[in-house]
Amino acid sequence: MAKRKTLSILALVCMLVIVLVAGCAAPVEPPAPPVIDEEALAEAQAHIEELEASLAEAASEDEIAALQAQLEEAQAVIDAAAEEAESAVEGLGEILPGYIMNEGTVLLTPQPELVEQVELMPDYQVENGEDYHFVYITKHLLNPYFVAADRGAKKRCEEMGVTCDFLVPEKPDNPEEQIRMIEDAINMGVDGILIYAVDSKAVSPALQKATEAGIPIVGLGTVAFGVEHVTFVSADYYGRCYEMGHLLAQKLDEEGNVVTIDGVPGAQNAKDMKSGYVDALMEYKGIQILASQTGYWKRLEGLATMENLLQRYPEIDGVVGADDESALGAVQALEAAGYLPGEDVFVVGFNATHDAVCAIKEGRLYASDNADPGGLAGSGMEFLVRYVVDGDHFPPEIPWPLPWNRFYVTTDNIDEYWPIAWALSDEEKAAGECLQ
Repeated sequence: MAKRKTLSILALVCMLVIVLVAGCAAPVEPPAPPVIDEEALAEAQAHIEELEASLAEAASEDEIAALQAQLEEAQAVIDAAAEEAESAVEGLGEILPGYIMNEGTVLLTPQPELVEQVELMPDYQVENGEDYHFVYITKHLLNPYFVAADRGAKKRCEEMGVTCDFLVPEKPDNPEEQIRMIEDAINMGVDGILIYAVDSKAVSPALQKATEAGIPIVGLGTVAFGVEHVTFVSADYYGRCYEMGHLLAQKLDEEGNVVTIDGVPGAQNAKDMKSGYVDALMEYKGIQILASQTGYWKRLEGLATMENLLQRYPEIDGVVGADDESALGAVQALEAAGYLPGEDVFVVGFNATHDAVCAIKEGRLYASDNADPGGLAGSGMEFLVRYVVDGDHFPPEIPWPLPWNRFYVTTDNIDEYWPIAWALSDEEKAAGECLQ
């Protein structure tokens, strides 16, 4: 049965590769998104979700290993399809003056002089704001990062005095639900859409329909290929993770065995993150990357993945988690197996969530990146509203956090970071310790 499932997944994903290649064959100016067989994509993702559910319930080591192998096969083919899709947007660097392409990624990196033009207006309010209707569409609210982003966008809407709807898929990371939400927003005639896309390709056709209907789009985090945005607010995932890879390498004295627990297949930011830390680690002759497996940005999957990796590679010195949830899952697995995270193995994450900051304070997690998701979504909503109401324009991509708030949190600087940590309560900041 497992073998038939794997073949089914591979067949479905190969169908995606075919349509992606077909969609990328003809040059378009400006670049068009890849042509996507959304039904085939949904079926492939459904099969992968079945495997994930089976993995969560797996009891024996052999069963866990077999399921992980099937997921790796499916992920490898999906990644290949994503690489084909990149050619559909390879002309972006030429049509956005002042922007440069990151090596190995389709995301754009703004030159410093353009970023300096970005100005936040914390006191900005809209006269007759109730006449304006905006929609924020997110991926899910299972991860503390997205909970904080949702809270930040809501807070900014209230401060500006505009009407905002906040939409969350019932099934986490479900592109079909996001597509329906976008279509509903078009039918309602909203004034603008702020979106944290589930997938870089699946929701693009729906977002294109929104722009054709005159509805402006601001994107967060995961780029939607070929869609015209007012601006795209996101971490420089490649650059930040490249630096994080170097940070871990230095902590390991430039030698040791490392494994990586990656994000969701098909999400461009997951691919950029992996490229960043892998590229950095490969610059050190003394560091060997033993394996890379997905943890889907979830703690349970991160734990299961780390357990599987430990069975295959008992001598591990460093772990890169593509986010704090998968990193914290890895910490749990290491501790359960008798390792001492922070002493004989060092784990790094991304986002500086509440639990991650607390784990860094305890010395169990070595480092994380200050992502400030509330600020990211709040600023994205502000840029969207200002564009609609006042006609303000912004650079096509804005890296977040802005320079003054961009740094890494480690066991070495945790006490300095504590008073400004976005994820901590005022009581915890005053107490100097985690209270939850």
